[in-house]
Amino acid sequence: MDKGKKLKLIQLPKGERYLAVAAASILARDRFLSRMESLRDSYKIELPKGASDSVVTAGKQFVQTYGHNSLEKIAKLHHKTTEKIKGSKND
Repeated sequence: MDKGKKLKLIQLPKGERYLAVAAASILARDRFLSRMESLRDSYKIELPKGASDSVVTAGKQFVQTYGHNSLEKIAKLHHKTTEKIKGSKND
């Protein structure tokens, strides 16, 4: 935006009513699930989705096996769940 780029952002509920949005959503979900399966196969560890206690448990097991530095390969590092896995003071 600082370089003169102009972008009109439109946000609306139920965007999936538009074919392109629905298709993009389906493709994104498929890619996400495929990648999760690939990571599971590569690291030989079940990687549950979401932010539940099972995710934290699996994340801690992953860190024990592969180290904190490898966490960036499977997790979004800025999420609260990742902080719980790392054992921060936010537990």
